[in-house]
Amino acid sequence: MKKQWGIIFLGAMLFGGCAKIGTPTGGPRDVTPPRFLRSSPPNYSTNFSARKIECWFDEYLQLKDINQQLMISPPMKKKPSVTPKGKSFVLELNDTLKARTTYVMDFGNAITDNNEGNVLEGFRYVFSTGDYIDSLSVSGTVISAFDLKPPKESFLILVYNDLSDTAPSAKLPLYVGRTNASGKYRIDNMAEGQYRFYAIKDNNSNFRYDPFTEPVAFIDSVITLSPHQINTDSSGKLVPVELPPFYFFTENDTRQYIKNTNRKEPCKLEVVMNIPPKGEILYRAPSFDVHEKLIAERNHSGDSLTLWITDSLLCAADSLTLIFSYFSPADSSRKTDTVRFNYFDAGGKKQKEFLQLKTSPSRGGTVDLFAPLAITAGKPVCKTDTSKIILTETLDSVSRPRPFRFYSDSLNPRLCYVACSWQPEGRYVLNMYPGFLTTCQGYTNDSLEVSFLAQKQEFYGNIILHVGGHLTSPVIIQLYEKNLVDERYISSDTTLVFSMLKPASYSFKAIYDDNHNKLWDTGNLKKKQQPEEIELMEESLTVRSNWDIEKTWILKKRITGSKKNNK
Repeated sequence: MKKQWGIIFLGAMLFGGCAKIGTPTGGPRDVTPPRFLRSSPPNYSTNFSARKIECWFDEYLQLKDINQQLMISPPMKKKPSVTPKGKSFVLELNDTLKARTTYVMDFGNAITDNNEGNVLEGFRYVFSTGDYIDSLSVSGTVISAFDLKPPKESFLILVYNDLSDTAPSAKLPLYVGRTNASGKYRIDNMAEGQYRFYAIKDNNSNFRYDPFTEPVAFIDSVITLSPHQINTDSSGKLVPVELPPFYFFTENDTRQYIKNTNRKEPCKLEVVMNIPPKGEILYRAPSFDVHEKLIAERNHSGDSLTLWITDSLLCAADSLTLIFSYFSPADSSRKTDTVRFNYFDAGGKKQKEFLQLKTSPSRGGTVDLFAPLAITAGKPVCKTDTSKIILTETLDSVSRPRPFRFYSDSLNPRLCYVACSWQPEGRYVLNMYPGFLTTCQGYTNDSLEVSFLAQKQEFYGNIILHVGGHLTSPVIIQLYEKNLVDERYISSDTTLVFSMLKPASYSFKAIYDDNHNKLWDTGNLKKKQQPEEIELMEESLTVRSNWDIEKTWILKKRITGSKKNNK
């Protein structure tokens, strides 16, 4: 018996020991990216003639989005092949190298460790097919000309020693750089010489500027780089030449064409233009009178046209053909397009019995004192009967009918308004009865009651803005609260009052309207025309209820392109 207990005890000890050895001990998470050890040929080689490059690191790695992350300067027509091999990767060149040229291969954020995905940022492999490595560097920033913010996505910096105007669209650049999340960039290992610099959002990854479809920026003057510009900081590191900021913009597209068409509903035809047309879009049909059978709805930007069919037989047709005519600035003539609208009814979804209505404010909401109540119908309205609506006001516990003004939107046949001299803190009820709004097919609204409040007078605040700066050209002053709230046009130092503002954080923007057209004008690369300059107020202003904010803003016009920023 003692022998048996001894065996059991020994087994338990052995089992416990094994269990202890197998228990995870945990530990800190690995946050260290792979470390570069060596390469063949060595990094920064001269007289380079190899066709294959291998780089070794201190841990197993993976390459993420290598085709997007790897950027080679100068660009190669045939991209190299890159293959991971455990703790190394092999890069095979598929293009012919230029003589006496320094090449920079920037791997971006492609190299990560295999387990935790820690990124080795900005690993670069550099070599020269000549006797030396070029050593000049430049740096700078890319920001939006419209709001002075860095781009949301990476921009490419294209550098040319071909100084012709056609180079950025026709040729590959001599050097290329890439912006980071802050819009900053740096290009190293450049040779001395004269260059033109451009920045583009390279949507199709062809290292060329595609007009109208890609944002672009340029520096006005030719930049000359020479060895005497090489400087170092206190630690001995090379300091790049700081270039003027790029202010990117999208050129106005002078081409005019129909971008998209659809017929998602049997009685609804939609046409979307690439840009808002100059002049009216005309349309006709080979088989019916469009003026009798269609109602047009246009959006406020002018680039979309919705045609509502008023005839039930046309709604039931599987296919409808319309001919559109519009002016094309690029051709200085009218263009004509024939569009076929097809619709297939899958069944199951039936026409609603009543015309659906939505109001803004909705039930229980609050209407601004100087704004109308908006009513949006699900279909175009062909007939209105204001005797079928009643507006009631309750103020100081006394209810009474209130007169109102009813009107339809000039662009949208589904939108109408009820305007009234709302009394602060008044309670209102709008009753809409069947027959108030009727579609061309005879559908009308069901009974609907909407109760809402009018805002308090003391809910609003005001901004008193004193604008100075000895203006030499007209300026558009814009007020923003997420979106544009108000704008004023001034030509001299003045005081502006923005009243009845909702409590919120507001910002101001100034547009220097050099051509006096009361609009912000974008740039033109071919004409070497920078976009109209803007200035932002450095601080936002917080409007509180029943409160006035007084602010002085001295404008300091900055200079775009190759000149210094005066801000």
